Amino acid sequence: MKNRVTEIFNIEKPIIQGPLNSLTTPKFIASVSEAGGLGIMGPNAGDARVTRSPVETTERMRKEIKKIKQLTNKPFASTIMVSEDLTYVAYIVDMLIEEKVPVVLINGLLDEEIFTKLKDNNMKIIFRPITPTTENAKAAEAMGADVFVATGFDEGGTVPERVIGTFSIVPMIADVINIPVIAAGGIGDVRGVRASFSLGAEGVYVGSVLIPTYENPAAENVKQYIVDSKAEDLILFRTLPAYYRSLPGKLAKELEVMDKEGATNEELGQHMGAGRNMRLGMVEGDTENGYVSVGTGISPIKSIRSVKEVIDDLMQDFKPHWCVLYYINEKRSIIMNETINLLKNHSSIRNFENKAIPEEQINEIFEAANQTSSFSLLQAVTIIRVTDKSIRKKIMKHGLLEN
Repeated sequence: MKNRVTEIFNIEKPIIQGPLNSLTTPKFIASVSEAGGLGIMGPNAGDARVTRSPVETTERMRKEIKKIKQLTNKPFASTIMVSEDLTYVAYIVDMLIEEKVPVVLINGLLDEEIFTKLKDNNMKIIFRPITPTTENAKAAEAMGADVFVATGFDEGGTVPERVIGTFSIVPMIADVINIPVIAAGGIGDVRGVRASFSLGAEGVYVGSVLIPTYENPAAENVKQYIVDSKAEDLILFRTLPAYYRSLPGKLAKELEVMDKEGATNEELGQHMGAGRNMRLGMVEGDTENGYVSVGTGISPIKSIRSVKEVIDDLMQDFKPHWCVLYYINEKRSIIMNETINLLKNHSSIRNFENKAIPEEQINEIFEAANQTSSFSLLQAVTIIRVTDKSIRKKIMKHGLLEN
């Protein structure tokens, strides 16, 4: 099934993998792209330490990109973290252009110079602000963003400053821009995907649900910890720039206490240890002295699976042979797959014989018809077959059935 998101990025399914900081490796990213989604390289992928040199960081990223290209020929993206400090950005932008990375995720602030340089080199732009607003959505569209990620307070990692849930922020943003909106935060199974699309999203952006997968570099005990946990287990605390959440551990509980006792965001951020303690907790598996950052969509996760299994489950409504319709709004085209065009262009010639259809064939026809989805994909259509001729006559008498 195709929609604007799949066409923009030349992917099979409208699902984008969150960059997950250091929890991305070439193998993991390629597995997402191979499964039909858009894999994204995180800002600290490929190294056990955070580099302090723009040149070293850029060259490390270049090596990871080359490894990804060896594993897949399908589209993938890389991340540019844009803040007030642009020390690293110019080096990274030039490298991504040189390596012909097809898609770039701009995470953070809007910068017209960066947008212009990427667009001049025919690169697709995903813009994801830390805190989405109607103002930065309009500005991103005007600047040339191809899609806008509307992140709700449900997400893992750095949480938006405003306490607006995913299923409130998505329609708010979708109503003010014409480019596709991608829903992010708290999406753990196909129900979240369906809800996102019904509210105006044209794709989903997921991270936490992809951590407990065979291909992800997270420690095995961390993957199992996520599987065994629920949203109600999560600890939320203030930090820089606003909020963060983690599964329980010694460090997370200390941060919760500091928050309640009135520590400043700067003090909390310093004690938190940023990416260093995320790697300690999630990659090295020390969940007590590090932290495990996930979103509220972890409750439906029941097992460790392959990336393909997760994406197939989330995208189960996007199979090529289904006819799926979603009403977005008057500014958006209805999303549909090739089945519509197939039906319009289909013609056939039949020779009919004056013979009854075999019972076995009738049963197969009705069994297939009963698999037809309803408009909202929430339940199958139910078809009742009346075979008793006397009952059929009674129904026909009341005009409820044609002969």
